[in-house]
Amino acid sequence: MANEIDLKLTDDCSDLLIVNGDLVLVSGPDELVQRLTVKLKWFYGEYAFNTSLGVDYHGSVFVKNPNIPRIDAMLKAEILADSDVVRLVTYSSEYNPTLRTFKVTFQVQSVYEEVSTPIIVEV
Repeated sequence: MANEIDLKLTDDCSDLLIVNGDLVLVSGPDELVQRLTVKLKWFYGEYAFNTSLGVDYHGSVFVKNPNIPRIDAMLKAEILADSDVVRLVTYSSEYNPTLRTFKVTFQVQSVYEEVSTPIIVEV
């Protein structure tokens, strides 16, 4: 997928970025970071056009006594499934059962031959 171009999203990936009334495009390593962030923020079944996409947070993470090593393996597999990711450089996760949040911080080496800035995804 190298050299993909997409519409740039706001930093929290919740909306399209518009500058001076124009949509902004993103490509290269920045597009990969955005794509991975969106991919890990999607809950399984929430994307109306393809309900098989997304991470099963409701069935795996936000359950009584979640299996954190299994969740980490699932998320690592999602990251590594991207064709622009060469390898996972760093990975850490934090589960907060009180707040029912799960935070992942990771870096990847990509086909762009560079290591990404830390990517932080919190659901």
